[in-house]
Amino acid sequence: MELVEGQLSKMTHSAVGSYLEPESEAIHQVGIIWWIDEIRLNIEPRWPSVGGRPLQATQMEALCPSILCKKLVSDILGLSPSEPLPDFPNRTSMNIMLWNCQGADNKKFCRNFKELIKTHHPDVVALFETKVMFSSMGLFFNNLGYTASTTVDPVGRVGGIWLLWIPTQVSISTFVANQQVIEATVKRKDYED
Repeated sequence: MELVEGQLSKMTHSAVGSYLEPESEAIHQVGIIWWIDEIRLNIEPRWPSVGGRPLQATQMEALCPSILCKKLVSDILGLSPSEPLPDFPNRTSMNIMLWNCQGADNKKFCRNFKELIKTHHPDVVALFETKVMFSSMGLFFNNLGYTASTTVDPVGRVGGIWLLWIPTQVSISTFVANQQVIEATVKRKDYED
C-alpha cells in the first residue's frame, strides 16, 4: 500500500471483520511498505445490526506524516535524503502459530483451527492445554498437512502440548519434551536453525 506524503495516512484493513460486535476478538495482518513509527486504532460505534446488536467499525491511521517516517527510516539506515528507501524482499522464514486452545476435542476448535490455517498458513503449530490425547486428533491434523509432530499428552484432562509441523516446509528435532515444555531445533533450508 502506498502512503501519501505530507499528511496523515489512513490505512483500513480488509472488509472481512471490519464491523465487530462489542467485546469481540479479531486478528488482522496489515502489510505496510515501510516502517511506521506509531499507529492509532480507532473503534467507532456504528448502526445496529439486523439482529439488533450494535456493531463497531475499526480503522487504523498513521500518527506521523509518511515523509517523516521515510526520513526516520533513512536516518536509521544511514541513507542520504536523496537516496530511495531499499525494497527489501520478504525475509520471513516461516509462519508459526502458538495457541493456548483450552481443549482440542470439539467442533468449535476444529472449525477455528481450519480457519486460522486457511488465513495464516503456519508451517509450525504449537497447541497448549489440549486436554485430550493426541491419538484422538491425529488424523484431523494429517488431513491438513501437519503430518509430523512431537506431543506430550495431558494427565487426565489437565495440560497437553502438541508441536505440529509440515515436513515439506521445516524439519524439527526435539530434545526435551515434558508436561511443561517442548524444546526443539527448527531447521529450514537457506535459514539459520
